[in-house]
Amino acid sequence: MVGGDFNVILGDEEQIGGLLVYPQEYEYFAFCVNSCDLFDLRFSGSPFTWWNGRIDARCIFKRLDRVVINQFMQDLMGNVELQHLARTCSDHAPLLLTCGGSNNPVSKPLKFLKFWT
Repeated sequence: MVGGDFNVILGDEEQIGGLLVYPQEYEYFAFCVNSCDLFDLRFSGSPFTWWNGRIDARCIFKRLDRVVINQFMQDLMGNVELQHLARTCSDHAPLLLTCGGSNNPVSKPLKFLKFWT
């Protein structure tokens, strides 16, 4: 599991405003995520986690902050949910990651300790 401000989007739908986004700008990041067998967690809340602070025609919203996870971690952690919270004193929205219980209980092998005899 990797999360944070990656400072790059994964597609043009993750930006409103600003200059046009070309696929070459995010292909390397998408390739890295895919080649590491990671996937982007679904989230609730605003689709954008960064705002440039302007309210005029130069206003830009982007999804720069995210959490990516692999299938092993998803299976281990059970239900993993990501929530984009409201921005308060930063231009980035805080992320709240909630991990549920394991879907499959892990059975540990019995360890025989010598002092039991």
